[in-house]
Amino acid sequence: MPAGTPGTQRWPSRLTIGILTALLALFLISAYQVYRHIVDREEDRVEKSLGHNADIQAAALSAWILERLGDAHVFSSGRFLGETMHAWLERGAPRDATRFQVQEQLRAIKTTYGYLSVAVLDTTGAVQIEDGDTSASLDSIAAGTAKDAARLNSVQISSIHSSPDLPESRHIVDIAAPLLDVHPTSEKTQSILLLRINADMHFDAFVQPMPLLNAAADALVAERQGDRAVVTASGAASVYFGDGDVLPIAADELTASAIAPMKTVLLRTQDDRTVMAVVRRIPGVPWYLVSMFDLAAARANVNRLAWIVAGASMALLLVFAILVRLWWKGRESRYRLQMLQATTEKEQLRLHSQAALRESQERLNGILASILDVVWSFSACFKRLNYINQSAERIYGYPVAAFLERPQLWFDAIHADDRERVRGLLAGLSDEQPLCDTEYRIVRSDGTVRWLHLRGRLVREADGGAPRVDGVASDITERKAAEQQVQMLAYYDNVTKLPNRALLQDRLAQAMHMAQRNGKKVALFFMDLDNFKNINDSLGHQVGDMLLKAIGERLSQCVRSEDTVARIGGDEFLIVLSELDKGAQAVSVAEKILTATAGPFSLQNHQIHTTISIGIGIYPDDAQELHELVRHADSALYQAKARGRNNYQFFTQELNYQITRNATIERELRWAIDAGNLQLWYQPQIDTRSGRMIGAEALLRWRGHERQFLSPVEFIPVAEERGLISRIGEWALREACNQCRQWQEQGLRTVPLAVNVSPIQFQQKGFVELVTGILHESGLDAANLEIEITESAIMRRAPQVAELANRLREIGVGISIDDFGTGYSSLSYLKHIPIDKIKIDRSFIKDMLHDDDDEAIAYAIINLAHSLKLRVIAEGVETREQVDRLRTFGCDEVQGYFYSSAVSAPDFERFLQADTVFSGMAAVRH
Repeated sequence: MPAGTPGTQRWPSRLTIGILTALLALFLISAYQVYRHIVDREEDRVEKSLGHNADIQAAALSAWILERLGDAHVFSSGRFLGETMHAWLERGAPRDATRFQVQEQLRAIKTTYGYLSVAVLDTTGAVQIEDGDTSASLDSIAAGTAKDAARLNSVQISSIHSSPDLPESRHIVDIAAPLLDVHPTSEKTQSILLLRINADMHFDAFVQPMPLLNAAADALVAERQGDRAVVTASGAASVYFGDGDVLPIAADELTASAIAPMKTVLLRTQDDRTVMAVVRRIPGVPWYLVSMFDLAAARANVNRLAWIVAGASMALLLVFAILVRLWWKGRESRYRLQMLQATTEKEQLRLHSQAALRESQERLNGILASILDVVWSFSACFKRLNYINQSAERIYGYPVAAFLERPQLWFDAIHADDRERVRGLLAGLSDEQPLCDTEYRIVRSDGTVRWLHLRGRLVREADGGAPRVDGVASDITERKAAEQQVQMLAYYDNVTKLPNRALLQDRLAQAMHMAQRNGKKVALFFMDLDNFKNINDSLGHQVGDMLLKAIGERLSQCVRSEDTVARIGGDEFLIVLSELDKGAQAVSVAEKILTATAGPFSLQNHQIHTTISIGIGIYPDDAQELHELVRHADSALYQAKARGRNNYQFFTQELNYQITRNATIERELRWAIDAGNLQLWYQPQIDTRSGRMIGAEALLRWRGHERQFLSPVEFIPVAEERGLISRIGEWALREACNQCRQWQEQGLRTVPLAVNVSPIQFQQKGFVELVTGILHESGLDAANLEIEITESAIMRRAPQVAELANRLREIGVGISIDDFGTGYSSLSYLKHIPIDKIKIDRSFIKDMLHDDDDEAIAYAIINLAHSLKLRVIAEGVETREQVDRLRTFGCDEVQGYFYSSAVSAPDFERFLQADTVFSGMAAVRH
């Protein structure tokens, strides 16, 4: 058939149509497979991100619950509430000052820690003492929780519920903890501490929507109630499932999803949408955290990209078809024009092809420019940048032309810490591993840092050309910031930004594990600011927080980067020093800390000076377990405070023995106070000239369980430390006044009684009123009572002591200074405080006859007192020579074993009956 006939034109047309149809079918099939692959991968990424969000929120909620349970354990195990409640109940639960003190303590717990209400219940759930805002009757769930805590003798937490006393929309959680009762006669728990939490307020922070893709993942808290899964917290339920509080999922399926963390659940919403959900069980409570994301939102980006790519591909196919058609038209023209116009037709075909390709390229560039992510294409050797879209200028801050001119800029903009990792991932792409997926940081042209999510793919051309690497980079800076915020809330202190108690325990456990494996040691510093409360009270909490932050910064500068500095609450800081060869290495760090914190702090135009006390425990020398190491470091801290503060002390076995001994003394001393086993003995005070008894000092005596007297030197410091000294001091004052009045009523000669008063009790509010009340009750004349205070107590708070002394003098009570000469401080207080008598400390009298310095000090004190018109008494006199020397110096009075030791009240009464004159070791009746 000749060329140019219809037959020759018809078969190429059919071939062209067949080829185009086959290409279109192949394209549709391939496009669908690629679309399904991208959808599956996107849903998998959403599922992982959703699970990650759920893990973060569940961890934060779990940490909050553990903190609340820890609070309940700390409050209930404290001695004050347990022992005070036991004593109060033993007295029949009267409405007295004890009940008011407990109520004040409950209000303090409620206000400080943000509880809805705090109360003490009995084991049946009935209220014994409330904080003032608690209803006299509680709901059945709270009562049941209290019963479970009493029955199991452990801290219990209730389900999330509503109470009849609260609005219907308000949800609460009750925590019940049995109060500590160490009394030996207690057979079971008598009282339960109930802490009520506003679940709506506290849970709101843990179920806030979290960013995911271009939308947000919602969260809610649910519980099992029979075969239903009931929503207990979050407004997301009403958005997805209507006003009901029941999830469209069986309770067993909810539990199964929590057991398999990677398993997702598909839920149908009220508007017939599908949401993807993951479930996490909250440890220790019957609650589940459900994190949800709209499946349509997860597929939105993929669908949008699929439509864009499909449109572009169809456009390319159409262009291709047009080009083929034009080509075929040109061929027909050549047949018609008989080769004469062959050159012209080829040129036209080339021009048409270039125009079509240019139009297609511009259209594709427009599509890629509209994408928010950075789309790029590199040669496989990364020496040539084939393409990068306009979004790079918005995200990187550099113009697109700069990337095309200098392809290395794409790598140079990556953060230095991530650059080699990203380059290695891309360079490692191969036929076996053609994909990479990673996150990294970039540094913009303005210096700011942003996070990107990179997805790269190795592409080989079908014609065997040079391979290339194509990729997409998404800006995930906001998502990273949200994750970091959640991490900070769960594991860092919000004031100092240092690790909190939860993170410290984890790092300490890791350090101890590594030390055990490597044969190293770990040092734990337990630190407490000295007099922080005074700074807080005088300058305000804002300055206090600024001081805590400044302290944290200085402490961080004293340790290595691998060590941990944490704040666990109040003014308490802990430091973990890991991988030490020996415990003595902690000394240099402790001294560095003392030096660093000694300097002043400039805060809001205030120059603040503070010091720090440090207790140090060494693993494994001092303890094998984490909680023991913390407790021993805390014990060493108390030892540091007892030794004058602003120092460090290591935990030792001797310290452990002393702590145990002090605990035993405290327990037995409390029993002795309640049982009335304390006694006052009396030591005569003798006039050096006449030898007659002109007064006596009342001395505290206590016979322990072993029927032996314990020295006041041993149990008085324990009483001061454990808050018992006020009760003991009040008892001693009342007993001395009653005894002196009793002797007067018997007609015996009246001598003044001197009573030692602890500095703690002397400076307490209402002390003068207490003395006045005791004198009034006993009927004793104030002139027969003398208060002894130590010189060290005056040195600490001289202005306050002067005010109290003046008020005591106004009612007629005498004032004397005990242990005079041991203070080594200014003596100017002698002219400001109304003092009647100075008592020379026994340390100067003991070696006075053999030590010229002691003799000179005693002589100087006597002359100083006389020049100020004060009387002088020397204590600890044991020999005739000492008496003679003191009489020569002009000392007015003496007391000591030379005349008489302290004797019981009946024996002292015999001295008064006989009107004894002391002329030496023997007493002569006058």
